[in-house]
Amino acid sequence: MLHEAVEAIRQGQRARARDLLTRLLRADPNNVAYWLWMSSVVETAREQIYCLKSALKLEPNNPAVRQGLRLLGALPAEGEVKPTPPLRRKWKVEVQQVRELGLFGQLWANPYVRLAVLGVAAFTVFILIGFGVYYQGAWRRRSGPVIPTRTLGPSPTYTLTPTAINETPILPTALPTLPGPSPLWARLAATYTPTPIYVSTPHIANESFQLAQRAFQRGDTATALEYLRQAEQINPEAADIPYLAGEIYRHQGDLAQAKIAYQKSLTIDPNFAPALLGIARTIKAQNPQTDIAAELKQAFEADPNWIEPPLELANTLIEQNQPEQALAILAEIEPQASASPLFFLRRAQANLALGKNLAALDDARTANELDQTMLETYRTLAYALAANDDYDQALEIVEIYLTYEEKDPLAWTIRGRAWFGEKQYAKALEAFDKALTIDKKLAEARLYRGLTLIELGKGAEAVNDIYLAQQTAPRSFPLNLYLAQALLKAGRLGDALQQVNRSYDLARSDAELGQALFWRAQIYEAIGNLFNAVRDWQALLALPAGSVPQEMLKTASAHLEKTSTPVPTATSTATFTRTPKVTATPTATRTPASTSRPATATATP
Repeated sequence: MLHEAVEAIRQGQRARARDLLTRLLRADPNNVAYWLWMSSVVETAREQIYCLKSALKLEPNNPAVRQGLRLLGALPAEGEVKPTPPLRRKWKVEVQQVRELGLFGQLWANPYVRLAVLGVAAFTVFILIGFGVYYQGAWRRRSGPVIPTRTLGPSPTYTLTPTAINETPILPTALPTLPGPSPLWARLAATYTPTPIYVSTPHIANESFQLAQRAFQRGDTATALEYLRQAEQINPEAADIPYLAGEIYRHQGDLAQAKIAYQKSLTIDPNFAPALLGIARTIKAQNPQTDIAAELKQAFEADPNWIEPPLELANTLIEQNQPEQALAILAEIEPQASASPLFFLRRAQANLALGKNLAALDDARTANELDQTMLETYRTLAYALAANDDYDQALEIVEIYLTYEEKDPLAWTIRGRAWFGEKQYAKALEAFDKALTIDKKLAEARLYRGLTLIELGKGAEAVNDIYLAQQTAPRSFPLNLYLAQALLKAGRLGDALQQVNRSYDLARSDAELGQALFWRAQIYEAIGNLFNAVRDWQALLALPAGSVPQEMLKTASAHLEKTSTPVPTATSTATFTRTPKVTATPTATRTPASTSRPATATATP
């Protein structure tokens, strides 16, 4: 293949040589000869420097590599640079015979005569230009008759038409702007080098495939498909020709034709990893609820060195709420994916799902730095910033994302979370309303809108939102406790007590137990059951140091000081038994159970 590439270079077939050398480098990236030949067929000096520097890392003393880098200005000159010897001029020349000038020549040799002639010529030209301008204006005045006005009042005034002599050009004060937001690539200091398309078979003398690839990369899909038909006739045994056709059909939204093309590719080569990945993506596009993990694993096994299938698999596992398995897959490919923004993006998303917010923020920043044109990195970075309480920065980043993708409900939820953290509850509510207008089943938007309504004193409205969020994870301690708070704010004390007891039973740590005790004591006080309220305040104070925030402990102490109800000694020890659930008798003003369980309670996240 190297001999074919060299022969292609000699024949001027740079595209074919580049294709062959790309495959050679994929098979053996540590071959200096491959990098040297590749430097001779790339398009720009920047790419030449990259190839030669890659070779220099492998052989630091290679003279050809170092000479190439010096010629490109990427390396300083070595050794002493000797200056070029000065040019010795022959100062002694033979005296030439001077030709005698005639009368006109002698006159023209006089500088005063030349000056006078040039002055007369310039004056003549000026007079001619003046006459031309005058007669042109007179002709224009004669050709446009003035029609007298029939209305009373002053005659209309006219503005002189600017001419080429007296016109002052009006320069724009700002560059014209195209409709819509500036493209993300405008944020880059330099554009990225496009990633080569996955190829596996050398298309010898098949220029049609090369033309199809170029057409596809510039977005001309109709031309690309036409060239692919020609390429398939020349080389019907190449699996990547129908695969590329499948990619074009999939990007056009013609999923049926895409699937047929991928299947044709797999008929030629059953282990062709790109076609296996294409089949999986097509199935997912046809039905987003379909589990494509098996197809992705098959593509991963077909080519373990290709990182796209495992990255897609990690994304699928995150969507299926399996972030631990996603992290395991990502750890397996980390050595070969250290420069991939998608790798850090998926790892950030998995860490966010596990509550590892600091690690997620680091990965989200790295993903965004590696590729500032990947829109998804902005949303994940904003989410991580909000999760780490950096609300100002989260708002800045999510605004960039919403400029390009204004119909993303999760992005509006992130914006609402940031405003909620800033205690700007009216703006937060507006953002959550926008998110739920787009997707009324988004549990996170429901939850945070409910919490915002609690802060605004609208407990009755908050109950429905938090209840719908709680139904997506019925055994979640935070969601059950939030629902108890909403019921307390709404004045439904019996339901609030029952709900907080459910949260108490779901507590799995001293911190969660302290929160349940804190809210249950307040509910007991609202009911008027001071005995049980004092018992819970004392239980809260008896929890291990550091498990409960100091603010909660101060509140508990303040409430105990205000309460004079005697408490039996047996209930104030450090060992507590869980209080059985209490079902309160509904009052006349209580909302019927049927209204507190809306028909949309089966909403999924």
